[in-house]
Amino acid sequence: MEKITNFVKLILYIVLIVLFGKFAFVLFNSTELSNQTVKQEIKVSIPKIIEYVASISSDNRVNKSKVEIQDIKAKTNTDIYYKNLNELLVSQNPTIVKLMNVEKTKWVGDKEAFYTLIFKNKTPLNANKFKVKVNNDKVKFKHSNTATVFYSENLSLKGNKSFHYPLVSVSELAKHFKIKKEKILGMGITPNIPNEISKKAIVKTKYGTSSNVNATPLFIEYSYETIFKQKKTNGQAIYIYINSN
Repeated sequence: MEKITNFVKLILYIVLIVLFGKFAFVLFNSTELSNQTVKQEIKVSIPKIIEYVASISSDNRVNKSKVEIQDIKAKTNTDIYYKNLNELLVSQNPTIVKLMNVEKTKWVGDKEAFYTLIFKNKTPLNANKFKVKVNNDKVKFKHSNTATVFYSENLSLKGNKSFHYPLVSVSELAKHFKIKKEKILGMGITPNIPNEISKKAIVKTKYGTSSNVNATPLFIEYSYETIFKQKKTNGQAIYIYINSN
């Protein structure tokens, strides 16, 4: 745009020089042309000069607007391209964490065993800021004394790795359900009673043997953040197998 402006100035200077040269020639070499004629010539020529310069300036403004519109379109197309590229990258690289099982584990330093959730990060990308909570604000289980790192705000699950999370001790669970610890036979991720659990509840009667086990749900929620800053939250029921005999 600076080059165009300089060009306009140059044209204006040339036009002015030509006109003044013409008028000077007329004044000094023509006896037939009166002062009135010269004045009239000037009156006619100056508006033409102004009109010409204005037309060039208008064209410059139009060209500048076209360039600005082209710049906006180019930027918009670039933004759309990178947006689509980012969406493609995210869709092809998901972060998936699944609850695989529940085990009864004795952690070193704790007085009793904890029911421990076993998670698996099924993708190569890390799951950051991993958290687990019981989906009931009124339920507050005591944490493991030695596994306090699991309850931090910056817990990260490595890609393609399993992770054990101590959820609740046996005594805390019995206290929550208001039953004796001996009545809790186990915990799992399915309402179907496993055979090894049913065998623990077998009792003999005069009619033979029987086993009466209830699968009582406890709802949990686990959440994490992907490397793309997406927040993922999953709700799931785990089941406490309680001897009802």
